Amino acid sequence: MELSRGLYVEADMPADSTTAGRRYTLWVSDKDENGAPIDPQFIEAAYALEPILFTYRRREIACESTTSDLVQASVNAASRAAHAEPIQDARAYLLTTFTRKVDRYLAKVAREVSVTDHFIEHLARERNKRSSLETLEERILAREVNPTWTIGLGRSASCERWATP
Repeated sequence: MELSRGLYVEADMPADSTTAGRRYTLWVSDKDENGAPIDPQFIEAAYALEPILFTYRRREIACESTTSDLVQASVNAASRAAHAEPIQDARAYLLTTFTRKVDRYLAKVAREVSVTDHFIEHLARERNKRSSLETLEERILAREVNPTWTIGLGRSASCERWATP
C-alpha cells in the first residue's frame, strides 16, 4: 500500500514495536530529505528489521522517535549509496548503516551534558564567590605591598583626595 510520503509493505511489515508497554509503528518515507525517491529495497529492509532496529541500544537512545529518525536517515543514506554502486544485501547494508549512525549519535550526545537551571545557578553563585574572594585577596596583597594602593578604584589612595565627585 503506497501513501503520498511513505511506503507501507504489509507483507514484510512486522508487528508494532513495543517499548515500555507502548506500541510504536515505524513509518519510512519513500522520498529523502531532498525529495529524491528512495530505493524500495531499503524501505522493505527497514520494515523487516524493525524489531532489531528498535532494540539496538534502546536504553541509551531512550526515545522511539529518535530511533525512527535514525532509521529514516539510514534508509536515505543506504539508498544514496545504492545509486553509486549496487548493494547485494539490502538488509545487511541497512543494519550496518543504522548501527554506525546510532553509535555516532550516541557519541555526540555523550559529549552534551544536560543540566538543570538549579545547577547552573549554583555554579554562577560559586563562581561569584570565588571571584569575590580573589578580589579581596588581591586588595589585601596590594595593601601589603603598598598601603596607598586601592585595588578596584583604578587609582591610588593618594590620588583619591584630588578626584572630583
